[in-house]
Amino acid sequence: MLTLIATSNSKPGALDKCAMLIAYLNAQGVKTQTVNVDTLIWENPYSKENVPECVKNDEVDLVITLGGDGTILRTARILEGKSVPILGINLGKLGFLANDINDDLIELTSMALAGELIEEKRTNILCDIICKGEHDWVLEGGEKPRPSLFALNEVAITRGEAGIMLEILLDISGAAVGKFKGDGMIVSSATGSTAYCLAAGGPIVAPSFHGLIVQPLASHTISARTILTNENDVVQVTIANEPGDTVKRIPSVYADGMDANLPEEAAVVYVRRGSVPTTLLYKEANSTIKKATQTFFRGL
Repeated sequence: MLTLIATSNSKPGALDKCAMLIAYLNAQGVKTQTVNVDTLIWENPYSKENVPECVKNDEVDLVITLGGDGTILRTARILEGKSVPILGINLGKLGFLANDINDDLIELTSMALAGELIEEKRTNILCDIICKGEHDWVLEGGEKPRPSLFALNEVAITRGEAGIMLEILLDISGAAVGKFKGDGMIVSSATGSTAYCLAAGGPIVAPSFHGLIVQPLASHTISARTILTNENDVVQVTIANEPGDTVKRIPSVYADGMDANLPEEAAVVYVRRGSVPTTLLYKEANSTIKKATQTFFRGL
């Protein structure tokens, strides 16, 4: 058995807890490898060069993260398409995705090894982007010029450096929803409902929801509302321009805060549910909802 320990070395106490985990796991006959997730930020979001070899070779049975929610997001990205469970230990602030640091680390690890923790299958997101001048290879088929982008929280299509509002055509599984003017559109998973989507006015959604959350971002219409999709729906966001419009509306696209780094400006963005969910381990059920209510409704 091999356990990968993913640490954010910038977090206080991460290295000490990593050393303690290695000593405990080795005493149990469990092999360990480590990765510093602070290095898992790369300019090319489609590259796999920073993914540890043990992950590429399907040798990992369990991942333990020491950090915050960002540590889990980066770890989930390198585990894309794999069912390896993640035991998150919060060393950050809110830590919606991780277990509380006050829980005994060795006890949690022992329970994970024994299969005694609760598994939550979290819906993740895959995003395909058609750039200006490209044929629509999502609808028309043909060779993909680049892999799909992975996100656990959300894909955000936002106004670019020029700061000019976007005009967006929204379709869901071929059904036209409408045109929105504003700062952009967020397509989130239930996991991401307490992140950027919440800040934009979206709902808090239970992790068991497997559809997508479509949240207009600062839309210039009171008719803009959050949409919850079916689990197999595909969300299509098209950047539109009025005929004769001389304003250049250039969007930016981010997956869990990582720039899509496109060769040309985005024209159409397709977002769908990933085929293999991200597995997170918890000591108790409904921990995300409990943390959300304690954090956001504390004054009620």
